Order: sequence, then structure tokens, then C-alpha cells
Amino acid sequence: MAKKTMVVSVASLLSWLVCLSTLEATASVWKAEGFHASQQQLQWHRSPLLQRAPVEGAAFVRGGAERSATVEEAAETETETLPTWEDLQSALEDLRSGAPEEKPVLTLYRDTNGWCPFCERVWVAVRAKGLPYQETLVPLQGKPEWYKQMVPTGLVPAVLFHGETEDKTDEGGSEPTSRRELVWESDAILQALDDKFPDTVRLTRKGDEDYEKALDLQNRVQAEGFRFAYGNRNGTATEAELEEIRSGFEAVLDELDEALGAQTGGNFRLGADFSGIDAIMVPTLERWRYQLPLTEAFDILEGRPHLREWFEAMDAFPAYSGRVAGDEYSWTATASMFLRYFGGGEDKPKVAEGIARADAAAEDLSGGFADGLGSIATPREAALEAAAKLVSNHDAVLRDCLGAVEPKSQGHIPRADEEKGPTVDALLRHVASLLLDAARGGERATPLAPPSIRGGRSTGEKTQGALALRTVAKRLCVPRDMGAPSAALLRGILATVADDLSPVE
Repeated sequence: MAKKTMVVSVASLLSWLVCLSTLEATASVWKAEGFHASQQQLQWHRSPLLQRAPVEGAAFVRGGAERSATVEEAAETETETLPTWEDLQSALEDLRSGAPEEKPVLTLYRDTNGWCPFCERVWVAVRAKGLPYQETLVPLQGKPEWYKQMVPTGLVPAVLFHGETEDKTDEGGSEPTSRRELVWESDAILQALDDKFPDTVRLTRKGDEDYEKALDLQNRVQAEGFRFAYGNRNGTATEAELEEIRSGFEAVLDELDEALGAQTGGNFRLGADFSGIDAIMVPTLERWRYQLPLTEAFDILEGRPHLREWFEAMDAFPAYSGRVAGDEYSWTATASMFLRYFGGGEDKPKVAEGIARADAAAEDLSGGFADGLGSIATPREAALEAAAKLVSNHDAVLRDCLGAVEPKSQGHIPRADEEKGPTVDALLRHVASLLLDAARGGERATPLAPPSIRGGRSTGEKTQGALALRTVAKRLCVPRDMGAPSAALLRGILATVADDLSPVE
């Protein structure tokens, strides 16, 4: 039975990766629609361990006396002229100019959506080690020829280690060269990270009994989980077989919870410190935490307190939560998309129920975007990331929220009227300016709509403007477009400005 389980789960894993590559072909259209413009394919990152702490006082405050005072102040001080996109780009560059740059020690080649579990484990490992890095995004479908020539398998992830720079003298004189090394396959990359950066957090512990036992258990969790989630895609399993599959998954999750409870000194998989086991565990467990309750009516956390504590430890770990982690809304919104594409047909009652459940849950979560804004202490990095993505991709964002292009995904999310483009463009510039204000560390009260639009446009115009902003917030996907803190900030501002223009009834 164990052999059969592994065969089924491996086949399911391969099917899942095909699903991801198919969706990423759709995501390549999202790049034109949403936040992934082509110029953003190469991104530079400071060491996550060296990122600045939240700026004291850099928080938005909702409601109460602060709101009334802000309305009066805004009416007195804001002009009718909002900054242009060129003004915003210049302000963004000024803010970035004072930040110290670290030379990247490696290049990470990963998938464009941030959904590939093998890419995610390497991504979080690099950040956990505090290494400055740059990344190049590679589509899972239609990989460029240069990548297939560079990496023999043609698969992601891959890491190019830049190596130490040395001087070589030739006929042309002394020229700096770098001893570079390319490594692919996630397991090999994790080991190489340990070998090349021995003074950083240790990821792999080959030969260590606790490590090997944890790795074996995780392999079984993953095998049973894929079997449960994807093993009956063709609909041929009997009720008895489905119950057996479910019981097998429950049993191995219970075993994991028990193993986590036996750890001492901390709530990571091996105790106090993050390790490669945590990096390997989190990509699939994160998805199952949010999506299985919607698609399979199965909660992996129910009755498993130690697994819940492990998630709390991971969610509090900046190397993961600051950029790599998906958020609840994004995984909820994409759950219905996965079902629409790969569920086997919306005419199937179970598939239709799952889609309806996921869409309703996503809509409910979107209604709370503005509510959490007051609790966000705005780190400079988060505000800068959100501002940079919006400023550099504003044309594509505008076209998408107006329905100026045929949506390749999430077509059920309403778009604003295309003729309202000038108003929506002005609102997006206003939102970008609020993000830049947050990046400067200044204290502001509730972010309101600009007076020139709030008081100078028709009700219909304001309603359409608010709809467009809410569409942008719903279309934003984590970690595809930005990290969860940046997304929470941007969604909160978008929703709050939208509510000021046209409150949701």
C-alpha cells in the first residue's frame, strides 16, 4: 500500500506542477494586466536581516476625531493638482537614494507567480540566511532558450553563486573576474547554501537522526497530502477509496502534530531554530491551510494545536512572512481559479460548490481590507515596495481595473467603465503618493480621497472610481506581486480611499 501511495502521489505532484505551469501561462498575461511588468523581472534585495525596523509613528489611524480633523486640514492644504507619474517616480528615486545597497552574492531563478514549492523553499532559505540577492523570474511555460541552455534540466529553481571577485591580468590589463557557479535542484541548492555560507543559519543536517526522521515524515505528509488533494481528479475513486485516502492524510498529519509537540525550546520543526525542514514543509502546508477548507472541506489545523503553533512561528519569521508567504486572501481567491481550470468541470456539484465557497470567502475577506489598516505599523521597505510596483506598472494596472483588456483570469471581478480612465488614473496617483508619504515615516490619519475628486465629481464618477480601486485591491496577489506586508498596506489604502468616495452599503 505504501508503494501505491507513493506512485499515486508522485503522479499527482507532476499533475500539480503541470497545473502551475498552465496557470503561469495565464499569469504571463497578468504581467501585462497587473503588477508584473517586464522591467520588474530582475529585482534586487537587501539582506532581510538588515532591513529597517518599522518607523515609529508611521501608521495610519482610522476613524474618530482624527478623521474630522483630517478632512478640514486636507481641504485647506491639498491643491487641485495631483502629482504626475513622473513626479512620483522622481520622489521614489529620492527615497531610494539614501538606502545602502549591498552587493548581491547570488542570483535566484524562480517562477513568476511564487507558487512553485521547490522555488519557495530555496527563496525562504536564502532570506533566512540573510544573504543579499537578486532574482530573475522564469515562466514555467515557454521558458526562454537562454535558460534551457544554462540549466540542463530546464527546471526552476536554480541559483547562480557569484563567487569572490579576483583580478586577472591579460594583454588588455587587469580586469576583475568572478568565479561563478550554477546549482540547480532545490536539495542541491540548500546544501550549497550551507557549504558556501557556513557562518549563517544551518539548513541541512545530513546524518543527524532528528533531521532525517523529520525529513522522512515530511515526505510522507507531502505524499499523502497530494494523494488527498489531487488523487481523484479523474473522479474514478470509490467512496471507500476516498475515505481511505482521507484517513491516511489525517493519520500522517496527526503524526506530524505529535512530533512538533515533542520538540523543546521552540516551535520550529526541530526546536528553537529555523532549518531546511521548515523551508521544505511550508510551501505545501501553507496552501493546504487556506485552500483545503474551501476545496475539500478539510481543515489541517483542526485538533492539531502544535501544527498551529508551528504556523505561528513561521508567520512571525520575517524571512518568510515579509516576502515569501502567500496571504489568506490570495490563496482563497486563487482556489476558485484552480477549480475552474482543473476541477473537472463546473457542472460537477462538488466543483461548483467549491467555487461558490471560495468566491464567497474571498469577497468576505476583501470587505475587511480597510479594517486592518490602523494596525499596520508601516515599515519603510513595505511602503517602498508597494509604491514601486504601483508606479512602475500603473498603465497595466489602470487597463486591468477598467476592463480595457480581456481579463485572462478572475473575470468574475467587476471592472469600472473604461471612459472613467482619467478619474481612476488620478486616484491611483493619489494612492501612490500616500504610499510614498508612509515610506517617509510621517504620521497621517485615515487616507482620504483627494478633495478635487470627492467634492468635484458626480456620484456616478465617484462610484466608478471606488469600484476601480477595489478591483485593484482584489486583483493584487501575494507573493506574485509583492510581499504580504506591502499588499496589506496597499489594499488598506485602496479600500479606505474607495470607502471615502462611495461607501459599501
